[in-house]
Amino acid sequence: MVEFLKSIFSFFGENILFFLPISTKRKREAGEILSNLRNLKKTNPEYAFAADLNIEFVRAATNMFSYVRWLVKRAPVIRRQHREDILELLDLPFERWQKEAHEKLTILERTLKPIPDLLKPIRERIVAEIIKLGDKNGSIKLINLGCGAMELERQIIESLHRADFTSHHPVIFIGVDRSAAALEIVKENLASVSHNLVDIQKVSCLDTKTITKLSEETKCQFLVVILQSDVFELEKLPANWVDVVYCARFKHHFNRTSDKRRLDGIAMHITSNVAIEFDDMCSIPVFIFPSVLTWKWIITLNGAILSYLRDPSKKELLSQAQDDGWELRFDDKFGYYLRIFQAKKGNRNRLSPCKG
Repeated sequence: MVEFLKSIFSFFGENILFFLPISTKRKREAGEILSNLRNLKKTNPEYAFAADLNIEFVRAATNMFSYVRWLVKRAPVIRRQHREDILELLDLPFERWQKEAHEKLTILERTLKPIPDLLKPIRERIVAEIIKLGDKNGSIKLINLGCGAMELERQIIESLHRADFTSHHPVIFIGVDRSAAALEIVKENLASVSHNLVDIQKVSCLDTKTITKLSEETKCQFLVVILQSDVFELEKLPANWVDVVYCARFKHHFNRTSDKRRLDGIAMHITSNVAIEFDDMCSIPVFIFPSVLTWKWIITLNGAILSYLRDPSKKELLSQAQDDGWELRFDDKFGYYLRIFQAKKGNRNRLSPCKG
């Protein structure tokens, strides 16, 4: 705990400039976003509420004092009255801001302090699953629902490489995302991984024949396959089609309970081994961290805070803990949870604390 508190104070010291008077660059960024939102409201009436909400947020986020006022007075009201209507800038039809959001998020996931390892819980679990499947007779297939820029896969591959992991067949990471802007930067993001390790292929559809062909042709240990698609299209895949299904900070983008249950159903249907869901819990203390850590860019602050307003509370997670054989693990200190479905064990849902 002492080291944790030291890291907090260290971060505040290193990033005090974030809280000084608004910079010209931030004003310009806010102005461009506001202009886009106003145009969206005029041309697409169905986005009127989302546009107004984001306009209010961006105006507040131009300086620390108006932002804190918004966070204290408006955020609780929005969560209480309009939670199912919240859309982040990332959810709106702005290709430029979608791309920038994914680029900035990737930077944060790589370098953020005092919590430099935002993806650690799910990364370590997936690495462990891959190692367990290392002797499998055939390729190990994983699929990421809402993969974004695939920073998680980059970290998994590097972890496996450092652990001298080898298998007789390629490990196949399939990334599915409807955002063309996100998928555009996958290759750039994975560029830091040795080309001898990773082969990246884009496909127009997913089927056994296509994946088998790519697996046989690749000379790399890791094959990354990217598909631009709505994740609900994956309902068409055969049962037990992949070994591991997972999503990271993705499920909160679905406001309707029916869509969330549908996503669970897809994961349970296509996995032959395990499905893993990783996301944040909403709590007032947790708002402090994302507010400080993502303040540098309005686009990341918007994504972090509006995501938290959509995230389930711990109480809600506990009430859902008996659903469909999913095991729930949570971490109060960092405000995240893991839901895990073991396809082969038929275990009842149970609650246990996260480790690590």
